[in-house]
Amino acid sequence: AVVSTQSTGDTNMDNIVDQEMAATASAVNEAAARIQEMQNNSRQKYSGIELEVSEKILGSCTDLMSSVRELIISSAALQKEIVVGSQKLTVEGKPGTTNLGGSATDFYKKHSRWTEG
Repeated sequence: AVVSTQSTGDTNMDNIVDQEMAATASAVNEAAARIQEMQNNSRQKYSGIELEVSEKILGSCTDLMSSVRELIISSAALQKEIVVGSQKLTVEGKPGTTNLGGSATDFYKKHSRWTEG
């Protein structure tokens, strides 16, 4: 569920982003556990071609959940990298100088469209 700052009144966007990423990761983990449960049940219930088909379908679902999990981990790392990168802005284009561009909250306030869809 996407959390909007308008509905929560919360302007601490970095916390909202972290919460949404954690909720998504949790949902993926729950789905992976459910798929594993389905796979175990099909092994007890089916044999032959039915089991083979079930194994292939659920195996593909397991692979998909694994890929989604990797995507979540990578996107969370990239999100942090983007925020940190925005905090290391050069001062008036002078090489070797640093101007901290504010906190993660400041970044998300400025770029909140990323978090609303």
